[in-house]
Amino acid sequence: MGMDVAMDFARAYIPAKARTYMNTIAQEAVTEMRLRRIKQPFTGPLHVFVQACILPPKSWSKKRARNTYWHTSRPDLDNIVKLIDALTGIVWVDDSQVA
Repeated sequence: MGMDVAMDFARAYIPAKARTYMNTIAQEAVTEMRLRRIKQPFTGPLHVFVQACILPPKSWSKKRARNTYWHTSRPDLDNIVKLIDALTGIVWVDDSQVA
């Protein structure tokens, strides 16, 4: 089941699968911040590099998987980038800091 999240005056629906990914990302971020001994989220402007590694479906032949370079189906870039909202309050104070 998904979850509604308050965003100022509107509410954004976050599907259950995305919520699961966001929780995993948040847990990894907490671990990394602790390992790096960073106790507070960053407060200034930030530059974020997102690298998404998506494996081809197991149903694809080895030849098709080997010859396909660009990912052109779901999840698309917008949906992947939305997942970094999970880092708000852990890595940075607000996602508006990301330039």
